[in-house]
Amino acid sequence: MGWMQRNTKWLFLGGIVILLLSLGAGTFFSTNGSTRPAKSTPTPEPTATASATASATASVTPTPQRTYSSQPAMAINVAKKYQAVILMASGGEITIELLPNDAPKTVNNFVFLARAHFYDGLTFHRVIPGFVAQGGDPTGTGAGGPGYYLDEEKNSLPLNAGVISMAKSPAGISGS
Repeated sequence: MGWMQRNTKWLFLGGIVILLLSLGAGTFFSTNGSTRPAKSTPTPEPTATASATASATASVTPTPQRTYSSQPAMAINVAKKYQAVILMASGGEITIELLPNDAPKTVNNFVFLARAHFYDGLTFHRVIPGFVAQGGDPTGTGAGGPGYYLDEEKNSLPLNAGVISMAKSPAGISGS
């Protein structure tokens, strides 16, 4: 009998232990160190309606423009506070604090698209419970966007539970 045949049981058990440790580590690191609890958990069927002003909620327009030829000009004041309100199809809402000091171009882009009703009626096209809910794609596939790209803005903010961030492609660019 060869070495593999004699040790198959131990190799199998070792593989199971490694798998369980990997799953446990993933769970530990995805929830450990969170400084801000999630205020609301999105469901797979939300419809996003965003407001990028401090006090107003955007109204729905029948046919928002979904593509643009270039990124928006800088129109926000980085010293001002901005919030986004996502109205859920179920009747709930999620309020998001935007951080223009940490990501001015990204916040400017979000404010521009929200004011243009770009996000109205969109769904979260990718939902992995306990990990991520992704939206902002007018095609609902994860491959669409506003027709232009933004360069990645790096900052030191941790991506803890409840934090909203902008997805990017492997090339370090993003759009909506």
